[in-house]
Amino acid sequence: MGEWPAQRVNGFHGKALPEAGEPAGYAALMARYELDLPLPPRMAAIADRHHPVSNDDWLMLMLMPRHRPDQPLGDQLTFTFRYEGVNLQVLSRLFDAVSPEDIAALVRAAPTGGFADACGSSMNGSPKANWTSPIQERFA
Repeated sequence: MGEWPAQRVNGFHGKALPEAGEPAGYAALMARYELDLPLPPRMAAIADRHHPVSNDDWLMLMLMPRHRPDQPLGDQLTFTFRYEGVNLQVLSRLFDAVSPEDIAALVRAAPTGGFADACGSSMNGSPKANWTSPIQERFA
């Protein structure tokens, strides 16, 4: 298992960034868990300035505390779902690399939160208090 990206880079796996930035979301997850798979069509990085340049491959976000995710898995996943959407290929490999106990802890920590919602614990956009998601049942 690798380290969380914590420094600015000019490229990630051969894909140049429009300006130097710190990989976040899927890029950070792929680096940390050494996931060897095709890069998602668009990835996020945190830029140094408040009005960064984005392109078709990279979504450059402003360097502000509200955008920069912390390094724990749950924070990176929440960032990813919010800004990059759901990429089943990356998530499938990630869930193979992460222990079931770690995923279960994330779901238990916030059973009606963003991570659980993205894993399917809400129906029609509103959490159901008495409903248990398949993810929650699998890791309970």
